[in-house]
Amino acid sequence: MKILITGAGGFIGSHTANILSKKDYEIVLVDNHSRHGNASVFKQFKDNTNVKVHDLDLTQEINWKNLGENYDAIFHFAAINGTRHFYERPYEVIQINLSLLQNCIKWHSQNSPNAHIIWTSSSEVYAGVKDLLLPTPEETPVGIDDIKNPRYSYSISKLAGEILLINYGRSTKSLWTIVRPHNIYGPSMGFEHVIPEFLIRVYKKEDPFKIYGADTTRTFCYIEDFVRGLLLILETKNAIGEVIHLGNENDEITMVDLAKRLFRLFDWYPDLDVHQPPSGSTPRRCPSIAKARRILGFNPTVNLDIGLELTYEWYSKNYNSMNLGINK
Repeated sequence: MKILITGAGGFIGSHTANILSKKDYEIVLVDNHSRHGNASVFKQFKDNTNVKVHDLDLTQEINWKNLGENYDAIFHFAAINGTRHFYERPYEVIQINLSLLQNCIKWHSQNSPNAHIIWTSSSEVYAGVKDLLLPTPEETPVGIDDIKNPRYSYSISKLAGEILLINYGRSTKSLWTIVRPHNIYGPSMGFEHVIPEFLIRVYKKEDPFKIYGADTTRTFCYIEDFVRGLLLILETKNAIGEVIHLGNENDEITMVDLAKRLFRLFDWYPDLDVHQPPSGSTPRRCPSIAKARRILGFNPTVNLDIGLELTYEWYSKNYNSMNLGINK
């Protein structure tokens, strides 16, 4: 099997690449390394004869021609993510995320029309839905409630992308699966999401410790469980033409309790400085994974306490050597 992974230098991409590289597959990885600023994440594959890597900007359509043809599957992860970017770079978030998918589809139609496109959307497609059913099934209506709120730039890019991919598949009979990840976390996640952000601020001994939206709740899914779900999609024909949640229904937790669990890991207990959540933030988020369980046999196995400890250990070991510009 020949597999392309875009955004392979990112959090989900690198973990997926690491697992697939150990299988008897031909793997092609591509990233422009805008996340880390260098290609160090690909060094782990230098001795893998079944892995090829490309340093390419896939927003430029011409660069896709370097990737060859006749793939069996495409994991299309390349995108701008991270809440800070939603507010600071909303136009780029929409423009770049959609151009990446559009370029992928055009290249797919010309070079690998039989490949199964597995594309990551987002739980943010529910960001503007009022009275959200919890756990939330895939059939739930999606949408936003304020077109002027820059936070929704990401959810809009994903909503439009879902419509684009579904109708591309409808018009060409191409194979696709849309994955809606729900709060995936784990080692090497960067600093743009709540768990690593909290970890780094605890590591730096922020006191008082700021929390925006103390009563906001989430359920979290450890990266190894999530990637296992992706591989089940790759191996399951019944996943074709489906929108599927991958996440965890268990261990729903408030942000203040999440912070306190991390305080215990560090054995450090600062005062709390509680603020209102950012405009557009969803009060609660918990996916139904009944469909993934039924179609894929998917069931997360890493509980939150174990996952937080594994993530804490990785960041504690690697924080000083990462030099990723935490305050940029």
